[in-house]
Amino acid sequence: MSSSASSSSADQQQSSSSPSPSPSPSPSPTSYAQHIVLRGDLVETWGAGPMMTQAAHCSVAAIEIYRHLPQTQAYLEELDSMRKVTWKAKNEGWLEKIAARLDDADIEYKMWIEQPENIKVGLATRPVLREETETIWKGNGIKMW
Repeated sequence: MSSSASSSSADQQQSSSSPSPSPSPSPSPTSYAQHIVLRGDLVETWGAGPMMTQAAHCSVAAIEIYRHLPQTQAYLEELDSMRKVTWKAKNEGWLEKIAARLDDADIEYKMWIEQPENIKVGLATRPVLREETETIWKGNGIKMW
């Protein structure tokens, strides 16, 4: 058992020092983006600063929940190249419509519910490719922030 562990360790060291070409191209980390959707109606009462905090809560929570997925791992490989897209939903009803579209497309996300108020503030997706979510953002009544 220890010889196979040292053998695989040597294989890992060898492969990391001399990368081999992969048979099929995989998306680069910069191909992924995390989408964050926040309720626009809350900005008027909460203010911009608290909404930025809510966006951070959504983003970090989704990354933590889905950190085991290969898409998230690839996204985190290049911290200086992370892409995020922030969307503004008119209100809670529009936020829920986006969540339903994500559910229909089998795209994982985290709905952030502010406590103790129990208010749905926003959501953030796991890192996704444009092709995975393109149809979700079209004709849905939300705007880029």
